[in-house]
Amino acid sequence: MDFKDTNNKLDLLKATDTLTNDINCFMKDMINNESDYKKAALIYYWLRDYKNIIKNENHFNIACLPSYKRRNIVSVNFGFNPGAELGGKHYAIVLHDSNKSNPLIAVLPLSSIKDTKLKENIHPSNIYLGREIYHRIESKYNALYTSLKAEIETINEIAEQINPNDNHASEMISKKLLDLDKNMKLLSKTETELKHLKLGSYGIINQIRTVSKMRVLNPTNKYSSLYDLKVSSETMLKIDEKISKFYTLY
Repeated sequence: MDFKDTNNKLDLLKATDTLTNDINCFMKDMINNESDYKKAALIYYWLRDYKNIIKNENHFNIACLPSYKRRNIVSVNFGFNPGAELGGKHYAIVLHDSNKSNPLIAVLPLSSIKDTKLKENIHPSNIYLGREIYHRIESKYNALYTSLKAEIETINEIAEQINPNDNHASEMISKKLLDLDKNMKLLSKTETELKHLKLGSYGIINQIRTVSKMRVLNPTNKYSSLYDLKVSSETMLKIDEKISKFYTLY
């Protein structure tokens, strides 16, 4: 049956109910199985995020996002994928420029070194990047934290001086403080993520992919911790050489 045919709407509703019940039972079985519990949690996170992505798709405006340039560092939600396909939230490096009208970006996913002993055992298809990503994000985090904190203090000082009967000014101040508070909370997530990068990171060459910008978590505006953050030209050259060797006969 072709569910894309609107004449089959009632059948699609019934099939959706059946599928929803099947997923519910499947998830409950996984949750109650200790060996599958973590996988169940990951599936839940992705189903929740995927639902929100699809729900907001019609209102998603890529023009509001920054232009992602080659060498930019971004954070991407790759979702939950089967088998050895990369999934979850990872930092990544943009491989070529993507202007504001382009809904897609091509990226090289990154992963962090979990143990100093593993640094010497990185798979030949991957490329070790040292601690460059960590140092660049840490530096940007510190600068952005200082800037946001100073801006919040300035706005609070202005708030104390405005006429309490000036509703328009009060509303503008409140909105600005809410935006700054939101950006500060997002920045705190970067602080947590930084801890995982201390030992270094590597690029996963065999997981290069093109993704929708709706999957990009950071940067999304100029207050983002990864805004206009790039790896060095030298590092990008090493990545290019590794990609060339991996995907061609060069």
